[in-house]
Amino acid sequence: SERVIINAPMSFAGAAQPTGHGTAVASLLVGSQGPFRGAATGARLFVADVWFYRAGALMQRGEMDAALDANTNALAAAQAIGSRRMEWQILAQRAETEQARGNGAAAEGLRRDALPIVHYIAEHAPKDLRDTFLQIANKKVSSEPRTASL
Repeated sequence: SERVIINAPMSFAGAAQPTGHGTAVASLLVGSQGPFRGAATGARLFVADVWFYRAGALMQRGEMDAALDANTNALAAAQAIGSRRMEWQILAQRAETEQARGNGAAAEGLRRDALPIVHYIAEHAPKDLRDTFLQIANKKVSSEPRTASL
């Protein structure tokens, strides 16, 4: 049986807005194995999600080295469970972090790594969602210069 860790309403529309509170909660939850419930009633998050949101919060605070460490953990967790849903987003986030650190070549390579995953998801997405997904994903994995803001 799964426990509800946090029971707070949250909109999944729009960009994530990490908070210090979320970082603290993520710190407590990371290390758990498998799925847990949190962030929104009925939402299923995994360890990869928590590390991803932690990395985003650290980026917002300008802690790029710590953000890359959290991102590395997110990527490992996502790959361990075969989560393409998270893997492309983690790669895009890591590219954004590398770009903010002045590592444009690394950022571009990470975006290239994310593209096949994005295309796979698009190919398997329902037709009525495909265009919207591609519009969102293409903004995140385009090679335009980025800043550290989410």
